[in-house]
Amino acid sequence: MTKFTKNGINFYRWNVFARWSRQLTAVMTTRGGGVSSKPFKSLNMGHLVDDDKDNIDKNRKIVSKALGLDDMPWACTHQVHGTCITKAEAGKPGIEKDCDSLYLNQKGVISAIVLADCLPVLVYDPYRHEGIISHAGWKGTAARIAEKSVNYLLDSGSRIEDLTAAVGPGIGPCCYTVGEETAEYFTTSRNYPKGVIIRDRD
Repeated sequence: MTKFTKNGINFYRWNVFARWSRQLTAVMTTRGGGVSSKPFKSLNMGHLVDDDKDNIDKNRKIVSKALGLDDMPWACTHQVHGTCITKAEAGKPGIEKDCDSLYLNQKGVISAIVLADCLPVLVYDPYRHEGIISHAGWKGTAARIAEKSVNYLLDSGSRIEDLTAAVGPGIGPCCYTVGEETAEYFTTSRNYPKGVIIRDRD
């Protein structure tokens, strides 16, 4: 990832999407540079905590303006660690559906997921200009949220060879542990692959 700063806000950009920067803005923010007070200090953009709604709206506007997208509405979901995928539409900002993935295939809307420990998963088809962003915790990962996102795009007309994906960052083993029952699910489940191969295309 590459770090950059605009209007005092730090952003991180996935390098794998850099070649399509004119048509796609895919970034991750940090907690600094907003207006929220403790314990949400300071760039909180999620409605699932007890932060003041006005502060959240102001923080979103700060981010939008810094990215040159200040006239665009936001589309978000009520994240529940599931695998539901819903469409983000410009005329329907602020989606409240219980869902962890947003499908985007039109201009004029900012699709956003809120993260703390969990990982973002982004899958993008630059030729059809459509993609899905997902909030993936261990439950979503175990339920194959990334695979379902890819299949959703294939069903909509994308070709597998045209898709580019990025995962993370997220919390690591230094700061988070799981119980034996959770760990055993990934090592003994017949429905889960025994290993993965990661290839960096950059």
